[in-house]
Amino acid sequence: MSEWLRFRRPEGRDPADRDFSDARSVERAARQRELDPELRRRVKLRRRALVLGLSAACVAGSLVAFVGKGGYHDMLRLRSEIEELQADVLERQTTIERLEREVAGLEHDPMARERVAREQLGLVLPGEVDFLLPRERTLPWEAPTGAVRRQP
Repeated sequence: MSEWLRFRRPEGRDPADRDFSDARSVERAARQRELDPELRRRVKLRRRALVLGLSAACVAGSLVAFVGKGGYHDMLRLRSEIEELQADVLERQTTIERLEREVAGLEHDPMARERVAREQLGLVLPGEVDFLLPRERTLPWEAPTGAVRRQP
């Protein structure tokens, strides 16, 4: 401690007039322990500055933990990203399972193979005739529902 605490001496007391007994009255000891008002003011200011500094450090640390890199907002963003990726993985797994069932069906069912060969690849068996019909035109408007077309 670089600075000594100064105690206020009662007025009218000379430091040379000391009682050399160990027995002191309670009031006298309390008066001697009272700090100088200027020193008391400085001590209060130091305490307030210390409390204010620690409070500011705590608030700054909380803000950094909340909005800083790796903070609470980043954690929420990463959690939502993880949920989206898990949903994507689940969707892809169901697609893979459906395609595996389709492959297994094509490997073991000759009718399914023939259907795929005819519809998707346009193949026919030897001796068969394939008729290509024009596709239906799509109208820019839809016919009213419930209307019956009459053949001329």
